[in-house]
Amino acid sequence: MARNSILVIAMLFCTALAKGQDLKVEVSPAFKAPMRQIFQNHLYSDASGHYLFFYRYSSWLSIKPGGRTSVVFEKYDPRFKLIYSKDLEEIAPKSHSAGVVFMKDQFVWIRTERNESDEQVEVRLTGISTDGELSPPVLVVKDHFEGKVDLPETKWAISNDTSKLLLATYSDKNQSESKLKMILTVTDPQLKTVWQNQFELPYSEKQLGIQSWCIDHAGNIFMISKVYDDDKVKEAKREEGERVVAYRMVVFKFEAGADQPLETELDLGGAFVKNAQMALSPKGDIQIVGLFSNDFKGLIQGLFFIRINPLTSAVLLSNKKSLSEEELNKIGYKNIDLKKGELGLVNTFEFGDLLFLEDGSSFVTVEKVDTITTTSDFGDGNVSSSTTYRSGDIIVLRFDADGAHKDIHVIPKYQTNSAQLPLGHVAFAGKDRVYFFTTRIKKT
Repeated sequence: MARNSILVIAMLFCTALAKGQDLKVEVSPAFKAPMRQIFQNHLYSDASGHYLFFYRYSSWLSIKPGGRTSVVFEKYDPRFKLIYSKDLEEIAPKSHSAGVVFMKDQFVWIRTERNESDEQVEVRLTGISTDGELSPPVLVVKDHFEGKVDLPETKWAISNDTSKLLLATYSDKNQSESKLKMILTVTDPQLKTVWQNQFELPYSEKQLGIQSWCIDHAGNIFMISKVYDDDKVKEAKREEGERVVAYRMVVFKFEAGADQPLETELDLGGAFVKNAQMALSPKGDIQIVGLFSNDFKGLIQGLFFIRINPLTSAVLLSNKKSLSEEELNKIGYKNIDLKKGELGLVNTFEFGDLLFLEDGSSFVTVEKVDTITTTSDFGDGNVSSSTTYRSGDIIVLRFDADGAHKDIHVIPKYQTNSAQLPLGHVAFAGKDRVYFFTTRIKKT
């Protein structure tokens, strides 16, 4: 533990009340962890308690990509008293932990390992019992790479019923001469492969700006991405003297046995999409929520909500809403576009989670993240630079079952560090409320 410092983890929850009422926010007592033990995710809760997943670093200053040393799996009782803490395994220099996920009656640890002699990246799954015991790892993906610049990455998603796990392995290095190739793998709770296929999309790596993934109960895979007009990757182009969007927003559907995915283009009325998040609702339809601007270099001025039939890919619902001055003031990160005199949010918000309650309403969380780099010139030829990473308030957006935006709530939070911070919150949905875990550093 770093001397005289601890990591304080608090759990908050937002309760959705009757129509027309604001959200009710309550805060639990904080519980503590060593500062170098960085909270990653809430995995699962039942009557016996809560299961959490951390990375433990060798020191606080080593928190950076590749700096983690081990994965920690912990269980707490319902009042957050620690029951056990287990270091699963140290992560080898050429290995990477992609995460831990709950799948039916066990947990699954997703790991990738680089085998440079064979120029292969291997993805392995390791089962973890509710007692924290490891099962032998299972090799599920092998992907070839050529040189370190071509190293594939692995994204994952879990179906709502936790019966299907998606692993998407691909190298996206923004190369204009290479079509984007990906290996998509679907596994079951026994870590057996349901189906696996390699796809080569008809677009270059540069042309695609992948936003989000999800998978349904049948093992069909969905991806939302920007598809740029060409390899110049410009957000805007000129038509009749006006700047217009220079890409399409497309939902790709991948199915077992198909050679190419089905594409569904989304119509956002000319809005410039800043980012988008996609998930399957409890009813089985695909919901997409995103932030948009009215100008390609402009501020964030609104949000959109889209619902898609996963079987036919037909768009069932599409709502777009500009944020009012009152809502922008409530968020507190108002900025002014001096050229047009429009109000909007600064472009440094990242999506956290898209969550659903039993009544069909949904919550989206976003968080303000940015960096400040300071350069000092000592006048003797020596120049030094330092970067501070900042993570701000959690913004909670609520939509009703019909996709209409209902309200905005702000959970105050502020974190800074000299190493890159992970997203400063984790959220999960209960029956009628959304729970948040947040962290802060406290001197003791």
